[in-house]
Amino acid sequence: MVRIMVLLDQDPSSKKAFKAALATFNQETDVLLLVHIYSSWDYLNDEKNTGKLALYEFESYCTTLKLEHVRAFQVEADDPRKEAVAQVVENKVDVVYIGETAFTGVAGDENLVFWLFSSIKRLLVGTMVSYLVNNSPCPVHVVPLGPDRSQPNSVTI
Repeated sequence: MVRIMVLLDQDPSSKKAFKAALATFNQETDVLLLVHIYSSWDYLNDEKNTGKLALYEFESYCTTLKLEHVRAFQVEADDPRKEAVAQVVENKVDVVYIGETAFTGVAGDENLVFWLFSSIKRLLVGTMVSYLVNNSPCPVHVVPLGPDRSQPNSVTI
């Protein structure tokens, strides 16, 4: 039995990470964990709500495929990067999949104050991907976007 965790948000690279994880998922023996972690500092609930929508879409797709042993959940944390590692440990995860640009679009540029805060935070503390690669006790597969950098290669869910 392999416990596979996919860290998901609305980023296009999350779809590709999900597809990569499904390619290795053995429905008879493996467990697939679909996880979204959002910041406690998300006062406008943007991260929470978009994450909830993303989880619903991915979980619905798994239901359509009649996949069993799939669990989807959302976690609130002061530091989502550290919480991701904690979830890996707590759930005894064997491998993590994450899109290369997942969890980087914390706030849209339509709100200058939150966009600036998000940009500075990313610059000073790093990204979820870099933290996971350096701190996860299990292998982390960082799944890149396609060549045009805006959409994943041939991923439809």
